[in-house]
Amino acid sequence: MFRNRTIMAVFLLLSFLLGKAEEGRFRLFSDEVKTAYPSVVYDFLETYLYRLDSLHREGGLAHPSMMLDKVLFLKGGSSVARHITPQTSFSITKMEDKMFNAVWKDSTGVTLLDMVFPASYELILGASKNKIERTMEKQLKAMPLSFTPDSLVDMEVKMLADSVFQSQPVTIYEIESISDATYYSRLDSTMLQPIFDSNQKWYSSVNLMQGLIADIDDYQLYIEQSVYEFDTLKYTISLSQWLNYCRDMRASVYIGLEEEREDGLMILLLAQSNDLGFKHMLSMILPWNFVEKRNTILKAKLYAYIPTHNVKTYYQERDRKEIEK
Repeated sequence: MFRNRTIMAVFLLLSFLLGKAEEGRFRLFSDEVKTAYPSVVYDFLETYLYRLDSLHREGGLAHPSMMLDKVLFLKGGSSVARHITPQTSFSITKMEDKMFNAVWKDSTGVTLLDMVFPASYELILGASKNKIERTMEKQLKAMPLSFTPDSLVDMEVKMLADSVFQSQPVTIYEIESISDATYYSRLDSTMLQPIFDSNQKWYSSVNLMQGLIADIDDYQLYIEQSVYEFDTLKYTISLSQWLNYCRDMRASVYIGLEEEREDGLMILLLAQSNDLGFKHMLSMILPWNFVEKRNTILKAKLYAYIPTHNVKTYYQERDRKEIEK
């Protein structure tokens, strides 16, 4: 079911950007490969190599386009892709979260095609940031309205205080106060339960936004999304749609507490795409009664498709603008 939902999310994103399936592509990957690790990267490789090869066949120069895109062939070229089939051995690795290295080999292990390209969502999706970020509302509203948490698996935990346990290991994201930690209490000596308790609002807010809490379909999420040219898009989705979106993009989610305000907890959430080198940043207000009132409206400012290396800059710039108001 998870794989089917992920594939659906990929097709939805491409359809919003392109309107319909593109014609003209190499078939380089089997359905089994795409199902085992669904990613728009596969679609990019098939269409990009086809486009370069077509340009070469028509007498055009592919090098200027490749230089602009920062694509490099370490061995072979786009013409080699004509002879690659879905049965050809293929591997792909990500280098320092910045570049992909795609390699095809023949049956004897000899490299046929070796290429490097940036983990850039604009390159891989074939559209500008302005166009891509304006598809966000449609993508979110296409997600299912119901969300079911994944079953808890065995995990390492660390006791923080009496009856409070933190998941281990914890990954910190750039800003020290932002992490992927989740929080639990023990039902007995072996069974953990995610904390969702009005007496422990911070732990509860993290677990809610990490998708650990059941029966949350009535929560609404009001979003003000900043887009290109200082425009703002305003729309409302269900919290379930947001969580399904994060699950379908296989996002790594990091959360930090920004401020305890009169109107509730202000938290910062980063949802990182591990495939495409971007993050979405939500600055959210959770009312103090969000645990007891499961049909409450959560308010958020969304900054979508931030390049991974620019997150800290966005965070600092946003704070500067808030001070200047």
